[in-house]
Amino acid sequence: MLQPAFEKEHQLETFSDNSKAENLLKISQAKIYYDQIDRCYYTQTFDEIHLVEKKQFSSEKEFYNTALHELIHWTGHNSREGRTFGKKKGDKEYAREELVAEIGSYLLCKELDIDFEPNQQNVSYVKH
Repeated sequence: MLQPAFEKEHQLETFSDNSKAENLLKISQAKIYYDQIDRCYYTQTFDEIHLVEKKQFSSEKEFYNTALHELIHWTGHNSREGRTFGKKKGDKEYAREELVAEIGSYLLCKELDIDFEPNQQNVSYVKH
């Protein structure tokens, strides 16, 4: 999932981990890398989640909303659920996968007591 550029004035000074969410990310055994500058995404080719550093998010809930969205994409890999991801933004399979990720991350956030707040990128995905 591509994110708008993360601007320095919106970065967190400190970050409070949600222990339930951190445990879920850990036990998933997903390969998660905090190696991006301005975007977050899941790559099916390498079966990896790539995120910006936690402190670059404007809030903890924004981080967990994003991380859990990408984790739901991760569950669709051929070695797990084998969902069809689509080839480009706007095709039916792509839109379906984004809807699955949005609903899945919403449900996980509710289960983990994290406020779910879709950002503009999420809304545009669902519109497709």
